[in-house]
Amino acid sequence: MSNISAQVSGFSSSAQCCQSLEEDTLDCEPELSLVQLTLDHLTLDHLTLDQLSLVQLSLDQLSLDQLSLDQLSLDQLSLVQLSLDQLTLDHLTLDHLTLVQLTLDHLTLDQLSLVQLTLDHLTLDQLSLVQLTLDHLTLDQLSLVQLTLDHLTLDHLTLVQLSLDQLSLDHLSLVQLTLDHLTLDHLTLDQLSLDHLTLDQLSLDQLSLDQLSLDQLTEEPADLGTSP
Repeated sequence: MSNISAQVSGFSSSAQCCQSLEEDTLDCEPELSLVQLTLDHLTLDHLTLDQLSLVQLSLDQLSLDQLSLDQLSLDQLSLVQLSLDQLTLDHLTLDHLTLVQLTLDHLTLDQLSLVQLTLDHLTLDQLSLVQLTLDHLTLDQLSLVQLTLDHLTLDHLTLVQLSLDQLSLDHLSLVQLTLDHLTLDHLTLDQLSLDHLTLDQLSLDQLSLDQLSLDQLTEEPADLGTSP
């Protein structure tokens, strides 16, 4: 499937609930609202969805110039509420994306801009986000060769403004990451390069950063898993 141009304006599929007469259950269809959807190129080689549940999804503007997915496998994906005001993707390439379980209770994105995003291998066993709020997120270039996350749990994550000019990760492995409260008011990264980063367990009860600016940060190959 390629060279697709679709524009949907004012499309709304309201939730229809019906009471089953034989069974005492209430079946409701998810609510989907699309104000404008534009797809220039959409290519899907393999897409596998075992369970996908969307209670409420609202998209004001979504623009995709080119999206390529070789293999995408989702065992369980549940979204209680997802709101996107503006989402712009110039180039998005995913070679392998595997999600065993992804749960999002509340996800709010005011503005998200991605110029180039490249993911060779992304593996997520369990990802749980109770509340994630992003006011402004800007990524010029993000390259991930291999990212492996066994357990990632975020209770509260709030980002007022995040700007990344260049971010390159060759190998990133996280066995268990737990964040209770993380608050970032301003975070600016001009260049960040990580060749090898390995974290066995990282637990942060509360982390607050008002302003953090990094012009150049380069990490040599290091293994933090065995460090005391």
